[in-house]
Amino acid sequence: MKNQTPYSMKIHWSDEDRCFIGTCPEFPHASAFGDTQEEAIRELALAIDLAIQSHLEEGWTLPEPAVIKEYSGQLRLRLPRSLHAHLAARAETESVSINTLIVAAVAAELGKKETAGSTPAVLPR
Repeated sequence: MKNQTPYSMKIHWSDEDRCFIGTCPEFPHASAFGDTQEEAIRELALAIDLAIQSHLEEGWTLPEPAVIKEYSGQLRLRLPRSLHAHLAARAETESVSINTLIVAAVAAELGKKETAGSTPAVLPR
């Protein structure tokens, strides 16, 4: 691809528009469409170039390009003593560690299909 940018691009299919839509998280107002993914990418690269040009002409600070973040897999969590006790009792009942119970609960909750107006459960049963 001729136009290269350090900014991120997201390409999605739109059933409503019957084409691919490209957006750039760093420039929320930059978007483009195309009949193919490649066309949407090319058009979005042009839109990003125009957004950069506009920022520079106006003297605005350019947003930082998004970068791939590394995660340690570790999280320190504070919770009420009563919830800690509830988790400990449940983990003991299921013969797993509290850590395993929390990981399973978070994974189950994130795996649920989100529906409008639904309230997430604290712990799956």
